[in-house]
Amino acid sequence: MVEERLTLLLLPGMDGTGELFAEFVRSLPGWIEPRLVVYPRDRKLSYDQLLPIVASAVPANKTFVVLAESFSTPLAVRLAAEKPNGLLALVLCAGFVSPPSRGVLRRVAIILAPLLFAFRLPESICQHFLVGDSAPKSLVDGVRATISSVSVGVLAHRLRSVLSCTGKRELCAVSIPLLYLLGLEDRLVHRFSFDEIQQAKPDARLASVEAPHLILQAKPREASEVVIRFLQQVHGEPS
Repeated sequence: MVEERLTLLLLPGMDGTGELFAEFVRSLPGWIEPRLVVYPRDRKLSYDQLLPIVASAVPANKTFVVLAESFSTPLAVRLAAEKPNGLLALVLCAGFVSPPSRGVLRRVAIILAPLLFAFRLPESICQHFLVGDSAPKSLVDGVRATISSVSVGVLAHRLRSVLSCTGKRELCAVSIPLLYLLGLEDRLVHRFSFDEIQQAKPDARLASVEAPHLILQAKPREASEVVIRFLQQVHGEPS
């Protein structure tokens, strides 16, 4: 058992606001200290430009774990490859180190990226791809409002970044424990993204949750239980 609180650095999904972590954060015990990283809502920044923002949030002289959602998972891998002091482990939620969409679908999405965010996200699309068909209206409305608060150009730019990302080389340099959260009902990021990560890092652990793409939002309690068990293993729980 240890006395030091463990910092959990939270890297958000494509919205970049960190607002959608609220329920998940409320499910964490007191020995875990969440620290949100927020990306600009109105600036088109590449992964190269976002990495310093993430690095600046790393706690000084403390142990920490990085938990990253979908869009941010390549950033988490790149940060870990730099081996910052105190980093114990990575948690990747619906993560990837290469584009999660392939072939014609990927090419079409790159071309149509600005149009995909030109209008407020319909409820049906939000449910189908992000929060699940049975999600409560409060969650659907919250996700839609958060996404709408970000510039259309920024969202399109981030989607294109996802669809052209590379991270396999950096992942091969990561030696710390890695936990991958897979949403069994995810319609955006599929099992092959984990398989690819495991090829580069054979000791990567897999935890499956009956959840859609937004695992931490749709199933915050179930996801937090999985994450807490992992953090207890890599850090220990204070008395």
